[in-house]
Amino acid sequence: FNSFVSKIKPKRVNVALDHSDWVQAMQDELSEFKRNKVWRYIPTRLDGSVVGLKLVFRKIKTKKGT
Repeated sequence: FNSFVSKIKPKRVNVALDHSDWVQAMQDELSEFKRNKVWRYIPTRLDGSVVGLKLVFRKIKTKKGT
C-alpha cells in the first residue's frame, strides 16, 4: 500500500532503493511470488545461465482511478 501513496515514480531501481516505501513494495511482490509458488530459488551452475528480473515501477489505480 505504501507505494500507492508515494509521490515519486522511479525509473531505475537505484532510485527506488532510496525510498523505503518502494523497497517494501518490491519485497512484498517478491514474497507473493514465493508464496504463490511462482518461482523457487536454486543454486546457479557454473556453466548455466541466469534469467534476469525486470522491475517496473508504477502505481496501480483502482476502477475509480485513484
